[in-house]
Amino acid sequence: MNNYYLANISHEIRTPLGAVLGFAEVLSQPDLTEAERMESLEAIRRNGELLQRLIDDLLDLTKIEAQKLEFEERDFSVGTLLSDVRKALTLKAAERKLNLIIEEPLEDVVLKGDALRIKQILFNVIGNALKFTDSGGVWVQTTYQNRTLKFTVEDTGIGLTEDEVQRLFQPFNQADSSMARRFGGTGLGLVISRQLARLMGGDLVLVKSVRGMGSVFEISLKIKKAS
Repeated sequence: MNNYYLANISHEIRTPLGAVLGFAEVLSQPDLTEAERMESLEAIRRNGELLQRLIDDLLDLTKIEAQKLEFEERDFSVGTLLSDVRKALTLKAAERKLNLIIEEPLEDVVLKGDALRIKQILFNVIGNALKFTDSGGVWVQTTYQNRTLKFTVEDTGIGLTEDEVQRLFQPFNQADSSMARRFGGTGLGLVISRQLARLMGGDLVLVKSVRGMGSVFEISLKIKKAS
């Protein structure tokens, strides 16, 4: 891992860690009101979760680069998988007053693969779409044909310029520094999701994006039906 990545990792860890230590110090003060105490605890929890996600992403990225990532092969229902994703992300959409529509295939299908890794990809891509959308919503279409499971994720978000598209799948590179300050995050989610999709014989691509109007991502995975 080169010095560029190390510098970025150090920065990304220091920010939430500093918040955890700072609010822990606030909690040690004896004259806090109950509201102030709850606010500090919530800040510690939020930044602790951010640290956990960052560490998980770094572990995944390290395993991928070292070609040590293993996939499970288990039967799973596409309908159940999408239902789990919908339940997990509906609250996030509701908090931002956004519509989240996840369409299922006309006929449920049982496949054999790593459902947890597929969910990880969907959480990253759909979660990203929700994060960068201020109004409207996110629509997910799912198809399965010729042993290819495909998800099309369309949003009405802020969209990207051509320069931003070029940097989209680079680690620790959000579209620009102002976005990093406004939305947070390391930019690792899409990088890991693309690598996972490619390891599963498919890909994650940006189909189109228009500044101020939204983006469309397509996830394709080569997965056979369960016997």
